[in-house]
Amino acid sequence: MDQRFLILLGIRLVVGLLLYYIIEYRFREIIRVIVHRESNGKYDFDADDIDFSIWKKNIRLKNAAVMATDTSNAVTRYQVKIPEVYLAISSWKALIFHRQIYVDSLSIQLPDVQTIAASRAARKSSVSLQASEIFKVMRNTLGDCTYGG
Repeated sequence: MDQRFLILLGIRLVVGLLLYYIIEYRFREIIRVIVHRESNGKYDFDADDIDFSIWKKNIRLKNAAVMATDTSNAVTRYQVKIPEVYLAISSWKALIFHRQIYVDSLSIQLPDVQTIAASRAARKSSVSLQASEIFKVMRNTLGDCTYGG
């Protein structure tokens, strides 16, 4: 009886560590794919560090950045740097098995949005209109997520 309990506990521990490793390593790649897909290949994502807390059900990104991939042909391009992003979710199970994320809270601290104009004609265009495109992409990306209340 005790041996079976220890074997089952060991299996659970190994599976939990394996899932943690997969989530920790693959999460950055998943965000890269989402940003690349939603921006039609115009932007790329990177982050210095991604921390997970399985017990607290949160994800923290440090020094996240979204950058333009094609800097030569774009008239205007954007670069977004965020020192810290905090995301609390309600269920790991829904994320892993159903590919749905129920967001309890989201905090984006001190975002730095830069607009880089390549030509004089581009500098005369409305920056606020172009910045709204960034928020539209963010809203569409977040619209794919399911939010918990």
